[in-house]
Amino acid sequence: NISETSARLIESFTGRITDDLKELNESIRFQSYMTYGIIAVLVVTFMGSFLIIYSHIVQAARKLRDHILLLAGGNTDVELTQMDRQDELGDIARSAEKFRQTLIASVTQNWIRGHTQDISNHLQKATGVSDAAKHFMDDLLPALNCPVGAFFFFNSDYDLLQMMAFYGLSKQKGQ
Repeated sequence: NISETSARLIESFTGRITDDLKELNESIRFQSYMTYGIIAVLVVTFMGSFLIIYSHIVQAARKLRDHILLLAGGNTDVELTQMDRQDELGDIARSAEKFRQTLIASVTQNWIRGHTQDISNHLQKATGVSDAAKHFMDDLLPALNCPVGAFFFFNSDYDLLQMMAFYGLSKQKGQ
């Protein structure tokens, strides 16, 4: 009897232990799947965030950097973008545009000063009005990329318009 009771008791404990182990194994399997699922969601979220940051910030910063390098090289034809952004890249783009405008003004001023000095030097060497007009046309029109031009003087004593100098023209008979 004792052995039967012991055998039933052992069988009962063995059944409970087996059921508990099955339940524990299912719980561990469920928790493993949940852990893998959470890790997968985190990886996807991280990759998505990385792609958004890369496309929105890194590529925009590289493009802005390239435009600023072109400006630094003197290329004022650069079309700066991203000035409407309300972040640091927008601030940098707006500053680069101010730099571009200043560079354009500086290049223009330097061009004017350089050509004004050249024209002035040649005019000082002129021996008369006709010679001065010729120097003026020969210096000014090429600087302006103008292929043709003429300098006229109105002689009020004779009510006459006289051509003093020309550039890119051949003087016709009777002029």
